[in-house]
Amino acid sequence: MGMLLATLNLPQEPSLVDAELDWQENSGQLIVLARDNGDPLLDLPWQITRQQLTLSDGRWSWPYAGFP
Repeated sequence: MGMLLATLNLPQEPSLVDAELDWQENSGQLIVLARDNGDPLLDLPWQITRQQLTLSDGRWSWPYAGFP
C-alpha cells in the first residue's frame, strides 16, 4: 500500500494542481485536481501485471484550450 502526492503549477491554470497516486499491491488510482475546482481533471484507475498495464473506467476533463 502506498501514496504519492505532488503539487504542480500549470502555466494556464490560475491555481495549483494536486496529483495523488494511490496503490495497493498491483492496482491503484491516479487523481489530478485543480485546487479551485472540485471536479477532477483526471481520475484514472489502473492495474498492472508483469505483461500489461490496464487503464479502465477513467475520466478526464481538460478545460485549457490551446494547452496540451
